[in-house]
Amino acid sequence: MIVDSDIYPTQLTSVLMDWGHKCHPLRGQHVMNGYPPAVMPNYGEIQPGKGAPRMYIDTCWPAYWKPEDRPTPISFEHSFPDDLQERVLKRWKEEFRIPVESQVFPTLPGIGKQR
Repeated sequence: MIVDSDIYPTQLTSVLMDWGHKCHPLRGQHVMNGYPPAVMPNYGEIQPGKGAPRMYIDTCWPAYWKPEDRPTPISFEHSFPDDLQERVLKRWKEEFRIPVESQVFPTLPGIGKQR
């Protein structure tokens, strides 16, 4: 999967959300043939003279879109005002005892920066 630079690639939840929000069903999924076999033996059968298949999924916004043209993500953090989010999280913690600690990811060079 290819993700935008603002997505932490090892955070599966973020990657899957991007797949659902950004990947075009026809233009975003690509299958290619004729490549050397991958490390995993069950990845694809090698056809004599034709090689093995590969697939990649593009979960990025189109490169020609300006940042202001990109839609707002559909998420709890982006869809509701801060005061409502605080009340909901407080109720989840206190009344329902649901852990709602924020996730903190380590900073890696190049993550979150445009190239």
